[in-house]
Amino acid sequence: MTMILGVNLSDRFYLSGDTRLSYRDSDGDLYVRHDKMQKVEYLAGTRVNQTLIAMAGDAAFANHIVKALRREQFARNGIATIRNSIENWLRPLVDEYFTQNGFTSAVFIIGGADSNAKKIVNGSTWRDLANAYTGGKGPVMVRNGLNSVIKPGEKIPDGDVELGINDTKLFAIRISQEQGIEIIDSKWGELLLYGQSAGVIREEITTKEIGELEFGVNPTGHSKSSQSNTLLIAIVKTLAKKHNLESVGGAVLTMEHNYNGTTSIITGAAMIYSIKDMEKLKQGESLDPIEINEIAVENNRFYRIEHGTKYRLEPVSKYRPTGSMQLFL
Repeated sequence: MTMILGVNLSDRFYLSGDTRLSYRDSDGDLYVRHDKMQKVEYLAGTRVNQTLIAMAGDAAFANHIVKALRREQFARNGIATIRNSIENWLRPLVDEYFTQNGFTSAVFIIGGADSNAKKIVNGSTWRDLANAYTGGKGPVMVRNGLNSVIKPGEKIPDGDVELGINDTKLFAIRISQEQGIEIIDSKWGELLLYGQSAGVIREEITTKEIGELEFGVNPTGHSKSSQSNTLLIAIVKTLAKKHNLESVGGAVLTMEHNYNGTTSIITGAAMIYSIKDMEKLKQGESLDPIEINEIAVENNRFYRIEHGTKYRLEPVSKYRPTGSMQLFL
């Protein structure tokens, strides 16, 4: 299984996923089919009322669920309606699929902005994130919705604080024979992560990294989106390499969804410096960054670019399985 993650922040959320499609042979060995799957995509909605979905697990099963969901009216009525309706809607659909095709599994992360609810943040969590990010100096840097409620230097309450902006909801659905249908909601400042060895790797994503996504200010002049995208890419690729996750590969596609209901696709090349190479630098020497990821969007089509070659990504919702081989997102 691949790696998908969502981060629930004050005035936005990020949804990321890699692009690898893999399979196992009769001996259980894992092989790469290709690195051209788009696992994060629009679910439904208008330009200013979108919902997003990320998918991992059995590719044919995920395709079946997302296509059926897109046909439902409740999926076009916003994230709150989706959250309230989806479990009852899923039960007969999943039972029918398992009866016809055998047991399998998939996981989804769904998110969107809710204009009928305001964002709630917790004061204690706020302090924890800020202190982790600033090295114990507190919330000296805040942005957007947080800054509109409590200015730097003011006392932050221990309990919940309502921001004057729309809520951004983010929740996950896990479907399997063992667990049935399980829905996991996220609060502000929380991260949802699923895929191979997800239970282990989730613990390695630190409060400081989530704090950087929430509070970070980039001194290089790049946009906040670009900075956050690089961090999310680094998290996915570093953890995949550390844990030898062969099912995670290709590029990492990230979508940023804002409290006003609009979505930004973060494109361009993400660069990173090798710490080992930096340590070897002598005075007067310079170091070029390493390109670790590049995504492009042309005519509403997504591409992964590697060494100058473009590979068009295929959305899971348009995936057409061939043959009897079980392929995994």
